[in-house]
Parts: sequence; C-alpha cells; structure tokens
Amino acid sequence: MTSGGARARSGPPPTPNSGRSDARGIKAKLLPAYGYDGDVPDFPQPVVHGHELFYWDWAWKQSVAWLWATPQYAHLLMQIADWCSMKAQIEDPEAPASVRAAIRQREGDILMTNDALKREGYSIAANELAEHVSSKSPSADAYDPRAELKSVQGGR
Repeated sequence: MTSGGARARSGPPPTPNSGRSDARGIKAKLLPAYGYDGDVPDFPQPVVHGHELFYWDWAWKQSVAWLWATPQYAHLLMQIADWCSMKAQIEDPEAPASVRAAIRQREGDILMTNDALKREGYSIAANELAEHVSSKSPSADAYDPRAELKSVQGGR
C-alpha cells in the first residue's frame, strides 16, 4: 500500500531541521551560495526572441546550476532553454499573459524555486561572507530608539 494522500506531494514535506528527520537520516544537501562557476553548455535551441542567451548566461550563474551540471539533472537542459526563451518572449509587450504563468511553472520544473529545491532535498548554503559582514555591524544595544520616548503622566 502506498503512503501519502490522494495527491502528489500531499501532506507536509519532511523538515530537514527537525529531530524526526535527524532520526530518519533526512538532511538537506547544500548548494554553494556563491553560484555556479563551471563550464556552461551551449544554448541547445535556436535563438528566436533575441535575449535568450542573456537569460541562459544568468541562469548558469545561479547556485542551482551545480545540480544542472550533474548527469542526474542533465535532462533539464531543454527545459532551462525553454525558460530562457519564455523570459525573452515576455519582454515583448504583446506577449500573452499565459507566458507569465508558464514561466512560474517552468521555474518549479527546473528547480529555480525554494519549494522545488526543498522537494528534491536541497537548499542553498548560507552566505558566510554576508554573515561575517553583518557580525561586524554596530551592536544592537548601541542605539535604542525607545530611550527617546518619554512617558506621560496620567496617560496623556
């Protein structure tokens, strides 16, 4: 008998940070926050709308491209190219509104949304450099805006 509900992905997904997930050995695999710096494949279809290659280059600089570069996810290359074509198509003011919906749907298919990454068991690692910079910021107790408030006698 299968587990789950009547629909695909019904019920809450496993939470990688919970104790139960730890006991079951479920841990999110981390993708580097700095993005992909490997070889970018050639655009696999003809350029129709003009800016497909811009979106192709941008997409391959994202962290999720580390997954796309693996043999396990190589089947997504044509879908990534379709996403690039749709993004270029939507630049035209005459483009149908349905293209916007198709873009959102395709982003889930090619793992460009947090939900899709989580469903596959991945997350993007915290940016250690940003955390380091923010830890160097002035301390929170240096200025307290509440100190400027004055209480009023009698509630007025």
